[in-house]
Amino acid sequence: MLLTFLACLLILFMHVPHAGSGMPWYATVAGVALLAGVNGVACWVGSRVASGLSARGDRMASMGTVRVFQVLNLGVIGLVLVDVYALGWLRFVDGLFAGRDWMLGADALLRLAPALFMLASALAFRHGFERRRGHMHLTLPQYLLLRFRVEIGIILAPLLALVLASDATYFLWSGSPHYGLIEGGVTLGFVLALVVFGPTMLRVLWRTSSLPPGALRDRLEALSRANRFRCRDILVWHTHGHLPNAGVIGFVPWTRYVMLTDAVLEHLSGDEIEAVFAHEVGHVRRHHFAFYLLFASAFVCFYANALDLLAALGLTLPAQALLGSELNTPHTLVMGPFAAIYWWPVFGWMSRRHEQQADIFALRAAERSESFITALKRLAWLSGTPERAGSWRHFSIRRRTTFLARAMDEPELGERLDRSVRRMQLVLLVLFAAGALRLLAL
Repeated sequence: MLLTFLACLLILFMHVPHAGSGMPWYATVAGVALLAGVNGVACWVGSRVASGLSARGDRMASMGTVRVFQVLNLGVIGLVLVDVYALGWLRFVDGLFAGRDWMLGADALLRLAPALFMLASALAFRHGFERRRGHMHLTLPQYLLLRFRVEIGIILAPLLALVLASDATYFLWSGSPHYGLIEGGVTLGFVLALVVFGPTMLRVLWRTSSLPPGALRDRLEALSRANRFRCRDILVWHTHGHLPNAGVIGFVPWTRYVMLTDAVLEHLSGDEIEAVFAHEVGHVRRHHFAFYLLFASAFVCFYANALDLLAALGLTLPAQALLGSELNTPHTLVMGPFAAIYWWPVFGWMSRRHEQQADIFALRAAERSESFITALKRLAWLSGTPERAGSWRHFSIRRRTTFLARAMDEPELGERLDRSVRRMQLVLLVLFAAGALRLLAL
C-alpha cells in the first residue's frame, strides 16, 4: 500500500499547469466520484475472487490472492491518472482555492481526497477478505486506522506539515523581495526538523511504549553492546496484535529507536526475538540509512542530467527550467517514467540486497543462528503471507531462508554478498559524484 500511495503522490503533486480537459466543474466532480465507485466495485469483485482462491488452499492459489491485491493497487494508480489527466481534478482544485491563500493546506487535502478514498475502499475490502479467512480479529475502523497510521501516515503526516509550512510562508511573505530566501530557509528548517523530530513523531503516530525492564530487554541491550550499536530506546509497537513486524528509525543514536510489534513479542521465542532485533541492528551497522539518503539525493542529480541530455537532443528544456515553481509538460513526461523506474525496480533491487545483508548480520549476531530462519517462517505464517511471495523491498521468505541455510554451511556466501553490496554502493557514489560535478561545471 505504501508504494501505491507514493505513486499517487507523484501524480497529484507533480503539477503540470492546466492538466486535464477544461470540462465544467460539476462534470469533473461527477467523473471523479464515478471512478471512485468503479474502484469500489473492482475491490469487491477482487476480494471475492481472492476468497475463492484462498479456499482452494494450494500454493498457486495463495500466490493468486497476492496478485489480486497487487492488481487492485495498480488500479488505484490508474484511476488517479485518469482523475488528473482526463478529468482535470487538479485544475478543479486550483480553481476552487484561487485567491484563498488563507486556507492553509486545504487544497492539498482536497487534492488527495480521491486517492485516499480509493485506498480506504481497497483496505476495507481487504479487511473483509481477511475476516472470511478467519485471520482478522480487528473491527473495520480499527483495521483502517492501523493501516493508515502504519502505511500512509508515515508519508502523509510530514507531507501535510510541509504543505502547511509552505502555505503559511507564502501567505505571510509572498510580497516580500526576500521571499525566495525565506522559502528556502523554511524548507531547510523543515528538513532538519524532520531529521531531528521525525522519529519522535513516528513514536506517537505508530503508538509505541518503552519495552519493560526484564530478561528480554537485558538480552537485547547486551546484543547492542556486543555489536557497538546505540539507540535511545527499544519500543513496543502496539498494533492490536495484528502486525508481526519490527523496524528501526532515526539517523543518529540519540534519536534512534528500535521497534518490535506486540505480535512479535507475543508469538516469537526469546531467541527469535533476539534474531529479529539483530536484523534491525544490521541495517544500522551496514549503513543502509546513509545509503538511502544518498540514493534520494542522487535522484535529483540524475534527473537534472537526464533533462540536459534530452535537451541536447532537442526533446525537452534543459535543467535550468526546473528553477521555476512548476514543472512544464515536457518535464513531467520525463519525471514520471524516470521516477517510476528509479524508485520501483532500481531502488527495489538495491533494497532487497540490503535486506539480505541485514539477514546475514542477524545470522552472525544472534546467539543461535538458526533462530532467524525460524523467525522468518513464523512471521510469514503470522501475517498470512505465502512463503514464495516477494515484495518491492524484500525477497520471498522462501528465498531468504534458503539463502540463510546455505550461508550457515558456506560462510563465504555472506562475505560475497557484503562485497557485492559495497560495490553497488560505490558505483552509485561514483555516478552521483560524476553527475554533480557535471552540473556544477555548467
